Amino acid sequence: MYRKREHKRTRGVPTPDLGTLESVDVRDIWPHEEDDFTPWLASRKGLRLLSEWVGMPLEDAQTEVQVGQFRADVVCKDVSDPETPVTVVVENQLEPSDHDHLGKLLAYACGTRAHSGIWIATDFTPEHLDAVRAWNRPPDRPVDLYCVQLAAWSIDRSRPIVTFNVLVRPDAPNSKVTHLEPTASHASVLDQFWSRFHEVMASDGPGWFPMHKWDETYRSFDIGHEGACLSVVRDLERNRARLYIFRGNRWLYDELKRDRRTINRELGGQVRWRSTKTERCSIDLSSPAHLYDRSKWDEEIEWMIDKLQLLDRVFRKRLASL
Repeated sequence: MYRKREHKRTRGVPTPDLGTLESVDVRDIWPHEEDDFTPWLASRKGLRLLSEWVGMPLEDAQTEVQVGQFRADVVCKDVSDPETPVTVVVENQLEPSDHDHLGKLLAYACGTRAHSGIWIATDFTPEHLDAVRAWNRPPDRPVDLYCVQLAAWSIDRSRPIVTFNVLVRPDAPNSKVTHLEPTASHASVLDQFWSRFHEVMASDGPGWFPMHKWDETYRSFDIGHEGACLSVVRDLERNRARLYIFRGNRWLYDELKRDRRTINRELGGQVRWRSTKTERCSIDLSSPAHLYDRSKWDEEIEWMIDKLQLLDRVFRKRLASL
């Protein structure tokens, strides 16, 4: 008859000093979802942690991004392919999943033409998990969805450790996602905004530099150098005015960056120097956007025109000398 061998304790070997893992209420770390958790999640540290758990390199996070009459918690970029980064929407709640947040996630994915949507909650009902699994099943689905369970832990009252446990992910991320188009009303409002932009520009009289290129979200203008242009961009959350360096002209960006302190002082505000591995480079100024508040349009357009003129004064001569 088989007898289980008894392990005798060796004398002199100390008992392991093990800690106790304890759950921490996420509300003790972030008391308020919008004011505390969302900004942390969009920070470099929070976004990096989420990227590691989900397996998706996320960058360029923006918070409370306007989508029609609503606001998405976080909108960022999946840079798995640096050549063609795609939009990711993150909808979070410091509570168990509910129908409301699932609906918001889908609406925001439509409004931003997102490639993926990440739903973060402290717990998920089986019904919501099944619904997201069913959504991810068709190969021609319009967006990939993820369910991520947020939790926090401590060991013997240590500093909290945060985990993002992915409960549902696409079996195979859809490389041929059929991007959802923005609503007709959103596109219509953008078109009306740019029409007003051109009216205001025309009222400034002759002497304005010619338009270089445009689409529904931006207008760009000649600055006298074949490697760059000026542009104004109408994002969901921000208006931007920038010097844009065309691909293949990274050397221009590097040369200008040598004089970064002086340029920042001349631009007189919060300046963002942006560059990517694909050599898309820009030097940006930004201000809050209010796309659906028409009473603010003229003020925002005047800001755009003023910053275009400022950028022209700061960079035209510099570029001509390079």
